[in-house]
Amino acid sequence: MQSNPNSRIPWPEDFTALEGLLLAELGGDSRIFLHRLISEGKSGAHVMVADVTSEKFTGLAILKLDRAQSARRAEALEHERHRRAIEVAPDYAAHYLPKLVCAVTEADKVAALTTIAGRGLEYALPWSACSYGPQLETAVRLSDDLLERWNANYSLEPDMLLPQDLLSQWLDYRIHRESGSRIHDFIESKCSLNASAPTLLFDGDWLPNPLAFAVGLVSLPDTAHLRAIRGNQHGDLHGKNVLVTKQAEIDPNYYLIDLDFYRDDGFLFYDHAMFELDYLLTSREAIRPRHWKTIMQNLRRGSQGPRDAGLVGEDIGILQLVREFRDKPRHWIDRHEPNRLSFLESQYMLARIAAGLAVSHQRRDDVSRALGFLYAAFNLKDYLALHEFDWPRHGPEFAIQNLYEGSYSSVVGAGTEAIGKPQSAAAPGQPLNRPPKRVVAVLPLLCSNDQQALEQIADGVTDGIISDLSRIDWFTTVARSAMRSYRSGDIDPRTAGRELDAHYVACGSVRKVEDNIQVSIRLIETESGNEVWSEKYRFDSGVDDLLTNEDIIANTIAASIDTEVDRNEQDNAMRASSEDPDCWGLVMRARWHMSQMTREDNEAARELALRAVEKMPGYAAPHALLTQIKIRSFFFGWNEWSEGEMEDAVNLARRAVSLDPGSSYAHESLARAYLFARRIAPAVREAETAVSLNPSSSSAHLWLAIAMLWAGKPAEVLPIIELSLKLGKYNQGLVFKLTVKAAAYFALGRLQKAEELMQQAVEVGSGEMIGHLFLAIILSQQGRLEEARQSVRMALEKRPDMNCRKLGVMFSGMKPEFMEPLLERVAALGIPE
Repeated sequence: MQSNPNSRIPWPEDFTALEGLLLAELGGDSRIFLHRLISEGKSGAHVMVADVTSEKFTGLAILKLDRAQSARRAEALEHERHRRAIEVAPDYAAHYLPKLVCAVTEADKVAALTTIAGRGLEYALPWSACSYGPQLETAVRLSDDLLERWNANYSLEPDMLLPQDLLSQWLDYRIHRESGSRIHDFIESKCSLNASAPTLLFDGDWLPNPLAFAVGLVSLPDTAHLRAIRGNQHGDLHGKNVLVTKQAEIDPNYYLIDLDFYRDDGFLFYDHAMFELDYLLTSREAIRPRHWKTIMQNLRRGSQGPRDAGLVGEDIGILQLVREFRDKPRHWIDRHEPNRLSFLESQYMLARIAAGLAVSHQRRDDVSRALGFLYAAFNLKDYLALHEFDWPRHGPEFAIQNLYEGSYSSVVGAGTEAIGKPQSAAAPGQPLNRPPKRVVAVLPLLCSNDQQALEQIADGVTDGIISDLSRIDWFTTVARSAMRSYRSGDIDPRTAGRELDAHYVACGSVRKVEDNIQVSIRLIETESGNEVWSEKYRFDSGVDDLLTNEDIIANTIAASIDTEVDRNEQDNAMRASSEDPDCWGLVMRARWHMSQMTREDNEAARELALRAVEKMPGYAAPHALLTQIKIRSFFFGWNEWSEGEMEDAVNLARRAVSLDPGSSYAHESLARAYLFARRIAPAVREAETAVSLNPSSSSAHLWLAIAMLWAGKPAEVLPIIELSLKLGKYNQGLVFKLTVKAAAYFALGRLQKAEELMQQAVEVGSGEMIGHLFLAIILSQQGRLEEARQSVRMALEKRPDMNCRKLGVMFSGMKPEFMEPLLERVAALGIPE
């Protein structure tokens, strides 16, 4: 009996005494070849793949070497829990759990050998690493099997219990400060919430404090008692503890691993809740607070409003999976315990509260812990509403903005307000990985007519502008609460800007002009006092109709402020006399040169962006800029396109996203790079992320529209490009937006509409080759060949060097079945090969 001396990795020194015991337990002439290390746990555990030859088992197995010292293992060691799970539910275990070969202990050390699930570890993926289709299929099966198969012999609790009884068993010491809970200190020191406060405020809404509820600080009526059900509980079910076979057609199965927290007398539904919450957190890693609130509201029991309201990008698919995962317990209840529906629905809600608090206790990043706590609070609010329990509705703000590193620090996260004035510098000792952001303040809009309805409109539009601006990631918006003392009309905007430490101040009024409502807005630069931009919006509809359109008004104004601040910052940077500008100035100068659309300016922009990277390597914006500069050089034929150059562009954009996952500009740049690298699906995903991070970005919407067009979905392009036009009607990309819109209509066979749009594009951008070229294609499709050839000649006047090969590069990501006929057509009209 010996371990193989040729093992690729040595037996860990701390556990050498267990080697002989394990070989003896295996019996005969046993051999263990340590193949590779899978992980090393924080507690000192070693998990390895081992090739075993023995009387008991021959093949690949998992060897786990661990200690038995922690308090949570006092009841049973992991291999004992594993063995118990197999004994309690042998039918389920035979299909879904690894087999336990043997285990040995000495003093506080343990060695356990288990078979590798299914056909082997190399032939399985963690559920979290699967694509959406297998994820959905496996999640639905798992949800059903946890109840129908693993818990076929569930039992009813003999006594009626309070909700705190269930939470106490699920969470144990994790909710009691004196027993070692980490939740109390976290929410008090990081989130400014007194752990004993019954209620918290989040983004203007009240939520019950789940920790105060769990420890019984607010008394509940007798009707809160419920009849609970017990059964098998994995205790740590998440996307990495569920393995899915890579070749589902050969072995369509999944396997549960890591039974360290297993118990056979747990209350049901906790596994469902843990799996759901972990999926939500890992699938939306860079989520902002208001975005999380939107997801929570869409998952609430009996949520009001249209389904999927406010969701963006992959949200809809994510929530669809969660809903289908939740449907299985509901169907199970209907089949098995229909007369206890209210009890079991309550138990499922309580399980989600417990899961949220468990995540808040874990050693995760602070943002995930805070979002887990909010998940518990939203589910608790549902629970209270279901039972019509009264609860205090006033409390302190749940302040989590400071938890957000990078672009989240000092940005008002997706509409969630900052506390006090914005901070323009990093905290002492913290590295500054980006320049201080510009700060925008929005003063309350004033009413020139003394009408209550107008005041409501003014307040609603003001709040909407602040919320929309707060989702723009490259500047900071002063919180609503700081504006309360500026409701008087005699406040000078420049003075207000200095008092608020704001670089820009937006102010304006709402008035009734004859039968119309007029919203006037001005943007003032604090330092110079210059009026950067002003606009009047007049609406023919009545006051009641206007109230329903406040979001549209606010969004349009926010998008204009975004554009005008950007433009003014570029102009200021170009006027500055410094020969060695700071990083912000370098980026703004680079953006100005990019807007000039010439080869010389593109090269100047590249040099400036490189200097910005050198000054501040951790700043995402110049990396994103370099991506766009490189792509533009390919698009206009200024540099030769190659696979290697394109991969460099993708890597630059990935670097930008990794430096600042909350940057819409970084994700937009990655979307552009993916498009030109012919990777359409990830391009769509990144463009959707860019839009979700900055819904006021006309440019992000434009590139999402282009990605959808190149994916062959013209009908889906139209609403996206319409919004892009609305958000940036007068900016430089108008020709391209009109061209994308025309291309969508062209693909749908609506040639007259496409022609009208391209005629408009040609008039707007007489210097743009693309407008004349695409107009030629549309005219040719209608049989108007001479007009088409004339448009081609005008296109070649703008770009004499243009040929079909370069056009192929410009539209390299487009589906071949769409692009190739277009190239054939322009070649026939006179574009050189």
